[in-house]
Amino acid sequence: MRKITLLAVLVFISKCIAAQSLFEFKYYFGEKKDKEEYKAFLLRNEDGTGFIRVKYIDPDSKKTVLVDMDMEEQYGSDDKGKTDTNILVFEGKNPQVIIGDANEKYDPDIFWFSKNEETGFYEPWAVISSDDEADTHSEGVIEEMRLLEEKDLTQDFILEYFTSDDEVYKNLFVNKTKTPTLPSQTANFYLVVVANTSDKSIGTTVVKDKTKVIENYAQVARLLNLKFNSVALSGKEFSKANVETAINNLHPGFNDIVVFYYSGHGFNDKGSSSKYPFMDLRTDPLKEYPTVGVNALNIENVYKQIVAKGARLNIVISDCCNADIGMSSTSAAQVNVTRPSTLGPNLNSYISLFLDNKPVSILMTAAAKGELSGGNDNDGGIFTNNFMISFDKYTGKFFEKTPTWDDIIQLAQKQTITRATISICEQPDGSFQKCRQTPVYEIKPGR
Repeated sequence: MRKITLLAVLVFISKCIAAQSLFEFKYYFGEKKDKEEYKAFLLRNEDGTGFIRVKYIDPDSKKTVLVDMDMEEQYGSDDKGKTDTNILVFEGKNPQVIIGDANEKYDPDIFWFSKNEETGFYEPWAVISSDDEADTHSEGVIEEMRLLEEKDLTQDFILEYFTSDDEVYKNLFVNKTKTPTLPSQTANFYLVVVANTSDKSIGTTVVKDKTKVIENYAQVARLLNLKFNSVALSGKEFSKANVETAINNLHPGFNDIVVFYYSGHGFNDKGSSSKYPFMDLRTDPLKEYPTVGVNALNIENVYKQIVAKGARLNIVISDCCNADIGMSSTSAAQVNVTRPSTLGPNLNSYISLFLDNKPVSILMTAAAKGELSGGNDNDGGIFTNNFMISFDKYTGKFFEKTPTWDDIIQLAQKQTITRATISICEQPDGSFQKCRQTPVYEIKPGR
């Protein structure tokens, strides 16, 4: 018999908490009078990963079959075999029978999405069944497609595509919100955001970063009932003096959380012993030269200052260049986006990351020493964007395991490297080559 199909499901939480998309498809192959009917559920993370579950009735046994597949995303191609970036193809891989005959061979179907130029979203377009052995394919007929919202994820609906033993089902309906090892009422959440929004060359990109970071951590604090204290230094407030004041004014308690985030220009040089960049904090770039100690601070030194204050969780992030002074940031390829649906996070994942009583300090920067940091006006900095995408993926309700900070940052690092390689950067000699950007980070337990 012919194989099963895929579905599309996408979830986008908000402008800054958008990492997944969920769709349900109902479609058939063959003539309408004796059609083969399928239902599919596709989950796509914003980094292009995801999975597909397909359900149908076996025509011979008349029993239900449920198949789980990994999802592989790629651009389509035109009639001449040339890549067409207006088409995204979602293909099922490694099919596994969840319900039904495990020995049955399935040829995964392929879902095609086309880009809506008005919205920028890739929208469902077609479903194709491909028989690799016969080297043939047929196009299905989509009878119904709907974008799923959280209200649609009822117990009955989830049991259409998952068993009661699946971790996804347990996360949604069985597992209770766990008691954190540290009561949230005893913790404050301090956020310092430094963003060079006034610079004409990167300002639009930095505004995206600033908005994402503030919205993301404000939601974390709100859902965990933490006291949220935030300082945003941008525009006229952007200066070395104000950054130093904001750091000096941090007085976290033993159980508190401190996040420091910088988005702007950065630099480093061969004479520096640090592999981490200096933040360029000039208030008047036309009249000042970036000078260490005068209008520039090293992010590693900021990290050491913050850690010394004794908070339980410290996170220090910089999204900036880490190369010689004068080398400009790069324009990165945009992230492909699908129509978003609203889905809240898994609170147990938030609790594990932010309310663990074991002290942890994290330092990360967008690029290795000698490298530039890329971004674009649509996504912001590619490292910041990938970090947020990774964070949302690992704290989503469809992620089956308890996430760690190392999991989240490793994925962000991997996706940043990948995004850079499909972007073109101008080199110091004036030539253009594939970009190179390797985020650097360290996680240290203890205070």
